[in-house]
Amino acid sequence: MRKNEIEALVKLGIATKGTFDFWRLSGKQFAGCRASLMSILLERRITQTHAGVTAMREAFQSLGAQGGGCICEREQLFARWAKQQVARTEVAA
Repeated sequence: MRKNEIEALVKLGIATKGTFDFWRLSGKQFAGCRASLMSILLERRITQTHAGVTAMREAFQSLGAQGGGCICEREQLFARWAKQQVARTEVAA
């Protein structure tokens, strides 16, 4: 994984209190946070209007942990995968 991807995953974990649940960042009060996370991940400026929960979820899920049936299953698969990736980077550091 690239440095910006790891940084975005770590910050997503912090923002979601370790759950990697995208829906914890829903609502207008978290629009800036979502835009910031997506900007780090995609390495370009993302505006708040383009940083909805679904757009953020799709951007992060493109990193890995593909598969699963429904959205809920894919979100759970991503959360497990993300926790493993962050744990690996902490061990390597």
